[in-house]
Amino acid sequence: MFEKPRIRKNFDIVQDNISIIFKSEHNKIKFEGKDIQNFIQKVIPLLNGDNTVYDIIRKLNDFNKEDIEKCLDLLEKNNIIEDMDSKNDIILDESKKPQTQLFKELGIPLNISLKRLINTKIAIVGLGGYGSYITLSLANEGITKLKCLDNSIVRNEDIYLSTLYKEIDIGKKKEEVIKKYFEKFKEIEIETFCNDEINSEELKKWISGRDLVICCIDKGYSSIFFWLNKICLDLNIPLLYASIEGMEGTIGPLIIPNVTACYMCYNMRVLANETCYSDSMLYQKYLDKNKKDELFRRSNLSINSSLMGNLVALEVIKFILLFSNQKLIGSLYQFNFLSMESKFLKIL
Repeated sequence: MFEKPRIRKNFDIVQDNISIIFKSEHNKIKFEGKDIQNFIQKVIPLLNGDNTVYDIIRKLNDFNKEDIEKCLDLLEKNNIIEDMDSKNDIILDESKKPQTQLFKELGIPLNISLKRLINTKIAIVGLGGYGSYITLSLANEGITKLKCLDNSIVRNEDIYLSTLYKEIDIGKKKEEVIKKYFEKFKEIEIETFCNDEINSEELKKWISGRDLVICCIDKGYSSIFFWLNKICLDLNIPLLYASIEGMEGTIGPLIIPNVTACYMCYNMRVLANETCYSDSMLYQKYLDKNKKDELFRRSNLSINSSLMGNLVALEVIKFILLFSNQKLIGSLYQFNFLSMESKFLKIL
């Protein structure tokens, strides 16, 4: 049982003549009956984080000790109260109270979850449009150890696709602009690739030691898709793909080495199901030879970029915090921005 219980701040308390309801975004519990209402009304003012359970029992000496403990136990099991006497060895960011409240209400141990976010090392390959938003969203959620790769330059179109790029950035490498942007946040560590040419050997060295790799580079540099697949399999690092094709976004597959099918398996299955296999292979060879990030000339909306970036970041948070509902493992999620229709697809 908690030492100094307090009602969580995100709960509203609604009551009428015969009932009291505790209501939050994810939870609701209702107490009915005049006797229980009278009891709860007297308990509520004492659940402010200043009183110990012993204090509450002493101040409510008109009530049975066992009844008080049962009430507190019920509130605790429903995540309505929190312990103000619990110790965290991580300093909580006051601006992130909505996040910590959600973790508490979902029953995620706060100290453990914040440590996971802070200590997880992620590499993001591709910073055009939604790639830049993935970086921003992950940093905002408390992931502070990020490596970013995109040596293509900022163009006019990139300013439209991402609010992180400004007119003054045109002609500069995207990874340098992103690193400069985050310099004002001392707690965030951004490492860049720093090489003009990308090859699989250097890429492997750069990715080594990461806990997760996110590939969101343009399909014009599709050879990197396959390099990352082999590298992450060799290094036993989970790999998440994300892409936008016009008004359709795809998150996944999430490749777990030695557990799921790899990206090559997925890609070959996609090609095998194309209407004309030879034409699809010809286009694949063209992209492989091209080796250019040309996201700037793809049809898209800036709204789609920000939405895609946030959805990918959410899936990454779920993966890091070990949420039970992780449908992307060995699968992909496709959604149409225009029709708002979506579907999950298994690779194999």
